[in-house]
Amino acid sequence: MTLRHPTAKDEPPLVLFICRTNTAVSIMAEAILRHLAQGRVRAASAGETTFGRVSPHAIACLNAHGIGTTGLRDKLWGELFGVGRPPARVLITLSNPNTGAAKAHWDQESVPTIRAHWPTPDPETVVGTTAERRLAFEEVFGTLDARIRKLLALQMDQLTDQALARELTRIGEDS
Repeated sequence: MTLRHPTAKDEPPLVLFICRTNTAVSIMAEAILRHLAQGRVRAASAGETTFGRVSPHAIACLNAHGIGTTGLRDKLWGELFGVGRPPARVLITLSNPNTGAAKAHWDQESVPTIRAHWPTPDPETVVGTTAERRLAFEEVFGTLDARIRKLLALQMDQLTDQALARELTRIGEDS
């Protein structure tokens, strides 16, 4: 499967995951996609705000599933938008970020950004025992893994932008 847009350059397209904070859900999505895509797409994540760290529970969950965490860090979405930044082919919001401030920077003439929302609970907000918190991260991991596998199964290079947007939205609604 190739996710290249007809106007994209030689590098694989960028799939960007956005959350309110970039500490758990979007970081996990970035790592899972990077692991499963094996270079067919580039994965990144960012948040409206950051806490200066990636959730240790997210790192532990990813490691438990054999997914590499090297290089993962929390980022503000401003690091990924604007002049000189690679255009995002697909932008998926998770955990209800307030994306109004970033919308002006999503689309670039060379590659239109296809947007979808995948409602996902933030396991960082779970209050409980260590086992309950681990379970929350495992549940989010399972949801993200299933969605990302469906994303990678799409014949994106054969879909119109509208069809791709519909399919991505459907993936977020199926879970």
